[in-house]
Amino acid sequence: MNVASPIRILCVDPNVTRDSPSMKGFLSTLPHLTANGFQIEIWCLRCEAPRDMATIRLLPAAPALGTLENVWFVVIANLLFVWRTCVHGIKTDLIYSTGAYCLFANVVHVHFDSAEWLRAQSRMGKLTRKERARRLITRLGAALEWLSWHSPWSRHFITVSDGMAANLRQKLSTDKTVHVLPNSYDSTRFHPGVRDEWRAPMRQQLQLAPGAFMFIFIATGHLQRKGFWSVLRVLHRLRQMRHTDLRLLIVGGSDSLWKTHAAEIAHVTPDHAEWLMLAGSQREVERYYAAADAFILPSYFETFALVAQEALSCGMRIFVTPYWGHEMYLRQDDNGWLLPPDEHGMAATIEAALNQRPWPALEPHTHLLDTAAYAHRLADMFHSLTPPHR
Repeated sequence: MNVASPIRILCVDPNVTRDSPSMKGFLSTLPHLTANGFQIEIWCLRCEAPRDMATIRLLPAAPALGTLENVWFVVIANLLFVWRTCVHGIKTDLIYSTGAYCLFANVVHVHFDSAEWLRAQSRMGKLTRKERARRLITRLGAALEWLSWHSPWSRHFITVSDGMAANLRQKLSTDKTVHVLPNSYDSTRFHPGVRDEWRAPMRQQLQLAPGAFMFIFIATGHLQRKGFWSVLRVLHRLRQMRHTDLRLLIVGGSDSLWKTHAAEIAHVTPDHAEWLMLAGSQREVERYYAAADAFILPSYFETFALVAQEALSCGMRIFVTPYWGHEMYLRQDDNGWLLPPDEHGMAATIEAALNQRPWPALEPHTHLLDTAAYAHRLADMFHSLTPPHR
């Protein structure tokens, strides 16, 4: 891509780190952006961007505030923008925010919808005291998102899935445009070849019997939202019926998280020691995908679920609920199955799928974005969204 003069982009986000899939995609795009004439400035609290690819302005962090630190960032980032604009004028072509962090952003990358999450929580049943407390913070997030989406400066919104885009279009005025850019995966790590290389040694490491059928569930937290307890109850029910070969591998979460829930796990599945494996946090998660036979995520709310895309990329079938994003990669009865929201229906769907084994070889999915394709798509999007008067 050749441009006559550099396109100047200001990115506003508290954590420009690889913890978020959307921010991970942005960071992976930086080499492509800088090589094609973009000038990047970043305002944040923490940053993993290379210093030779962006001008980085670290704002004062307030980790003592916990989850409210993002609100602190919204306040100081917007005040700084007003001050700089009044003193120096606008020195950027695009103001890009990966959330409701800058109310003056003209391009907003939406990767969560707090209002929809609040609605989803109402379908989850009884919440813990901690989860009820978190709802207050979620309501604050929903209010900030409403302000961002209805800001007169916001013009373009990037969502991570078709389902999320359709929902957001219903909330926005007609003069605002919604684009779709799904999160990318690392094709050097997640590909069918990883199963050929690591399946046998990993199953041996996990001490799996030759005939064992293992589901893999991945989560670093938010167990109730991601349907963890439903997975336990449903697989426990199927094992009691006749599917005693079923196993469940849990990847993610800290030791303290699983110690906290140990008693509850034992109550839900008294025989969990026979079939439940807790691998904890793993840097080379692709090896655990290789050991598994299918991926399961009966989540109440997702905007895309990158882990399901990674599983598909490794050549395994997926079992997911109808959260946003599944419409972009699930081919019913081919590369996976859509689970109904009730646990009785989940069990029936899984059993029917298991009874269809052996499954034929899975055809590669052609609609997934790897890191290189994502970089080109985001760069082209930035170029097309640059105001014509620049």
